[in-house]
Amino acid sequence: MELSMLRYEDRASLIHGVAALLCSRMAAHQTRQGSVSLCLTGGPLANAVYDKVARLAPTDPVIKPDQVSLWWNWDYFVATDDPRRNSLQALSRLAGALPLDPAKIHPMPSSSTASDPETAAIEYSTEVASAPIDLALIEVTNCGQISGLLSHQLPESPDAVVAVSDIDPQKIIMTPAHVSTAKEIWILASGPDIADCIFAAASGDLSVKVADLIGMDQATWMIDQDAASLLAFHECLL
Repeated sequence: MELSMLRYEDRASLIHGVAALLCSRMAAHQTRQGSVSLCLTGGPLANAVYDKVARLAPTDPVIKPDQVSLWWNWDYFVATDDPRRNSLQALSRLAGALPLDPAKIHPMPSSSTASDPETAAIEYSTEVASAPIDLALIEVTNCGQISGLLSHQLPESPDAVVAVSDIDPQKIIMTPAHVSTAKEIWILASGPDIADCIFAAASGDLSVKVADLIGMDQATWMIDQDAASLLAFHECLL
């Protein structure tokens, strides 16, 4: 299977490239439709991208921060101020640099605001169901895990968001089916630990841990050379 893929020389180049492209896409969406809706993810690579966006976006006169809507495709069901929260980590990086509109920020419910993860998942599923997403980010880590889980660990559900209660800490996760409704999906991966998984996905192996992502036609894989080390490389000398 041929995957849409952007390769970067190293992790630093990947972070800068994704952040610069994200700023460009935000500006393009806002120019065309007046606003942009992003579905953010968690993870060290994603956080590094948010750090870079916080430095690049304020210098772009086209980007209107108050017309940016933020959603999340997974988070820990812990207290709102728990440092493990993806929304807290992302906003601590972005909100200080960009004057975002609080009414357009939609973190997943926490244990401070919902009685249990199942209730939280239902609430967020209802909220996000009618919200069109322009661009969703996904970070793949730990030999193919998404949201710290393997795809088969997600409970089957027709809802947009599900709770995973049999782990510690508990999580709220947007289902792959709903993530796939985004106009664009960027799958981020870095490091040699993910190389086997990337190779298997590019080979069309539907049994690999990121199988749910392979069939997303609007997905672009953005990886560094370590993650792409097992893929064929062609160099044009003309």
